[in-house]
Amino acid sequence: MLTARYFAVAAALLVSGVLATPAAQAQTPAKSKKHDLDITRAYDPCPNTVIAPDVDICTPVATDTTSGWIQANVKVKPSGKGPTVYAKGKGFSGSAPTKVGLRLSLRTTSSTKVYQLAAPVICGTTSGSSCGYYFAAADGKINGKQLLYDCLVNAGINSTTAAQIAKDNIEIMDAELVNCDTGDVFGKPGILQAAW
Repeated sequence: MLTARYFAVAAALLVSGVLATPAAQAQTPAKSKKHDLDITRAYDPCPNTVIAPDVDICTPVATDTTSGWIQANVKVKPSGKGPTVYAKGKGFSGSAPTKVGLRLSLRTTSSTKVYQLAAPVICGTTSGSSCGYYFAAADGKINGKQLLYDCLVNAGINSTTAAQIAKDNIEIMDAELVNCDTGDVFGKPGILQAAW
């Protein structure tokens, strides 16, 4: 009788949640190992010709008409020396740009501060000029590598702030490939699914 009464009470408590298994604790997100962007052709924004709510359509127009490049990729990865920016591509010869600039729009966050950079950061072997760039090799390949800290310092950010920014969580808001001979943007993050 006592046993039956005990189980009846235990069952009631379980149903009410008193003896239920505690809810799992919230987990912090796993560390992101890299930010990897494939780059596709960049076209100019459409003029404001609306054909449907929130949709514009126009004939594709590209201010920068260079062609020939096959593919490009931008990657930001943590390393022992700090976040490192990689820019790779091929087909950058002939009519394609051979001075390829990389502009990153960044902000960084931590539990105490958010750094919103006022202007895009220019990365490249000549960063600090009006258009930092990676120079394509004779075979048309680009294989650029640079510490994000160096990109920040070359963009005019003081070394102390740049060091702090490079330690925080990094949000990449936008990335652009620029033809440094013309100043025109020719590549944006995306996936290629149709002829261009």
